Amino acid sequence: MSLSRRFGGVAHPYRTAIALVLLIIISTSSSGVFASATVEPHYTHCCLPRGAGHGPIPTSISGITDEYEIVIVNNRNVSMTGVVVYFPAGFAFVNASVGGGGWVTTILRDQSGIPAAVSWNGSRILPGANATFMLTLHNPTVGLQLSGVYDFLVAQLYVNALPDGSRDPVEIIQPIRLFGIDSSALAFDSIAIVFVLIALQLVLPRRKL
Repeated sequence: MSLSRRFGGVAHPYRTAIALVLLIIISTSSSGVFASATVEPHYTHCCLPRGAGHGPIPTSISGITDEYEIVIVNNRNVSMTGVVVYFPAGFAFVNASVGGGGWVTTILRDQSGIPAAVSWNGSRILPGANATFMLTLHNPTVGLQLSGVYDFLVAQLYVNALPDGSRDPVEIIQPIRLFGIDSSALAFDSIAIVFVLIALQLVLPRRKL
């Protein structure tokens, strides 16, 4: 479905304008201003500092298909009626779902017909409540020197209130591999082996000379 079709009960020609305004609102806000949405990949490789009060930046792997969990918390005193998630350029859309009934999922495409965002509407998130939305995306392929942090832009729509926006970062990296095993796995396995050897030294009786 293109951006020019119906969007959360708002008909053409206003839908495109609203989507663009939401994108501008979120894009021009400094990262971490809003705390009502978090984006977490299911395959978390390692983490970078995200900033004060926001925990670490989750990290996923270059070129894999990953499932991203978007948790939306309604921090306002009015009901939330819609959510729009703009995924970064370079991510290929695979699938979208939501935990909970009543939501209608709409794929928003750019002018070339490529999926650029997903919107959910038709249900509500009450004040103080939360909802979980899922995006399955194919990560961009990056080189060792091109790993970077990508911002997911999330818009939240409310009953008779101005929309809110969130920017949540995810880092995509190309791990260094040895014999097909990435560096973090090698490091973890090495530490585990060292601890096992130490434990054996403490438990097993020493041979008498």
